Amino acid sequence: MQILVNYMTQIKKSVGRSKEVIDIESPYGLKDFIVNCLCVRYEKLKIHIISNNGDFCKGVLIFLNDEKIDLNNDILLSDNDEITIMTPIAGG
Repeated sequence: MQILVNYMTQIKKSVGRSKEVIDIESPYGLKDFIVNCLCVRYEKLKIHIISNNGDFCKGVLIFLNDEKIDLNNDILLSDNDEITIMTPIAGG
């Protein structure tokens, strides 16, 4: 199963790339994929996504197939899903 992950804004700087395709063997929930795959792969990513108490940071935006996702409701990933992870962009 292949998952396309897009990294935007500060997240892109932390992981050193703008996107990648990750092959996974078994189905993952979105939260498990982020914590057990992406945060393990990129230690600096964890700083932006996981708070000190282990919860997801409120300032991170997660999109699944262009739909903003509330991580309180876990979603099972499917082959060729596209995840985008970004921090908010401030303007003036």
